[in-house]
Amino acid sequence: MPLLAVHLRWEDVGPSAADRLRRLLAAGRGRAVGVCLAAETRSVGDDLYCTETWADDDAARVRLAELPALSAAAGLDAPTAVVVVWPAAGGDRAVPSAARPVRSAPRR
Repeated sequence: MPLLAVHLRWEDVGPSAADRLRRLLAAGRGRAVGVCLAAETRSVGDDLYCTETWADDDAARVRLAELPALSAAAGLDAPTAVVVVWPAAGGDRAVPSAARPVRSAPRR
């Protein structure tokens, strides 16, 4: 079973938009088909970062597809997203593949 880490970043996020987005992200994890193994959201200055780890590649794709709508509902542009995939390994460890950008929002 592959693991997918989805790294998201929104820039210039005010406190009220950050709160709205956190609630929307949490609710979206419950609607997605698949397993979100872990999620963390944190603010650094005016930027909001979120990392989600998924055990299902289809669920991660569904999640990525819904991010623009979730962002818009919070009054924000779509995030910059990078997905890192650790494929299933034959042994007791997975070897990470190179990070591949999935969607990149233009910087302001």
